[in-house]
Amino acid sequence: MHFLVLVIGENPEQQLQKYHEFEATEDDDEYVLNIDVTNKIITQMNNGDSLRKAIYGGGLDTECIINDENNINISDDHRFGYVLVKNGKVIKAIKRTNPNGKWAGYQLGGRFDGFKLKLGKVSPVAFKKDIDFTQFNVTYAVIKDSQWFSKEDIEGSSQEAGEKWRAKYWEMVNSAPDDTLFCLYDCHT
Repeated sequence: MHFLVLVIGENPEQQLQKYHEFEATEDDDEYVLNIDVTNKIITQMNNGDSLRKAIYGGGLDTECIINDENNINISDDHRFGYVLVKNGKVIKAIKRTNPNGKWAGYQLGGRFDGFKLKLGKVSPVAFKKDIDFTQFNVTYAVIKDSQWFSKEDIEGSSQEAGEKWRAKYWEMVNSAPDDTLFCLYDCHT
């Protein structure tokens, strides 16, 4: 799925990075966390799942099973996590992921034309003061001050959520000074 993300402010790709899907990008950075899924796997096994099925249910692969903590290698074999099993019992299960992941890849502009500028040109990068917002549709998501906002984050009926999203979108756009950098990214999952 492709979707359009508006990034407001300086360092747009740095702002985007916070939302990468580690499993796709393999960018092992400060946004990747070790999520303990031990209880989830043990609960699934207590409910009758096999070890293999429980591991998959925890978002891991059976290839990540180890029986000695000294064999953990997060820079290679256990990049996405591991399951420590001793005597047939799960001792510890860690899934390495970015819990804030939203995109697997992106391209500046990409499939989307960009902003219609007041001088008649089109560009995926512009200062706010140069954009003709009468010719612009609301995007799927906005990143401003490194915070992700999207219609999916808004509760209510489809119509209510749409109205609230448009209001939030215009609030973010209108609150930015005229000399603020605006960039459009074609993101995909």
